[in-house]
Amino acid sequence: MTYKIAVVEDELMMNHLICFVLNNAGFQTVSYPSKRMAEQGLSQHFDLWLLDIMLESPTAGFDLMKAIREKNPNQAICFLSARDDELDKITGLEIGCDDYITKPFSKKELVLRITNILRRTACPPPVKMSPEILQRERLRADLRSRELWFDDQLINLTAKEFDLILMLIQNDGRTMDRNTILRIVWDTNYYGSGRVLDDTIRRIRKKLPDLKIETVYGEGYRVCGL
Repeated sequence: MTYKIAVVEDELMMNHLICFVLNNAGFQTVSYPSKRMAEQGLSQHFDLWLLDIMLESPTAGFDLMKAIREKNPNQAICFLSARDDELDKITGLEIGCDDYITKPFSKKELVLRITNILRRTACPPPVKMSPEILQRERLRADLRSRELWFDDQLINLTAKEFDLILMLIQNDGRTMDRNTILRIVWDTNYYGSGRVLDDTIRRIRKKLPDLKIETVYGEGYRVCGL
């Protein structure tokens, strides 16, 4: 399976270099030199969007990410920026990006980081067998297509939202502490505020108001009554 990556970078030399490196590593890339041109590609399927934050304005990357999430909630997003600012990293992670790479970076680091994101977020290739289904009363999760239904209604989820729900329902009734959730869902390389977990829980509760996610103060979260 060849993963398809959208590269949104307004510095043309950097854009060409990133595409060259990723193509040589076996990925398929589509180059967008501006936010406006990238918006024309929102209807396409990509396994990953690699977004420069600053583009036409200091927040253009954040704005583009919101548009991607509205159109394609399950596509992975990684920010790429020359700004080594903790607030930018926290903002990006808290609004749902999957990783953040700071310039300058080595070719090897770029390929490894992209590979790790795709391992965590991309749907596995189709296989000739029945999909693996996790069924819990009103909730059903397809672990291969990474889709989730509640009362037979498909729920649009980001990659992190799906991973977090999956962890909670697989541990039905058991309290999962915050550090464990961050380590497993956001992995050991997560850098940022623990607020990202609370924000993700808030988004899940909004999308699934009938799913009983309990807050265990001082500890973490649990799902009960599935």
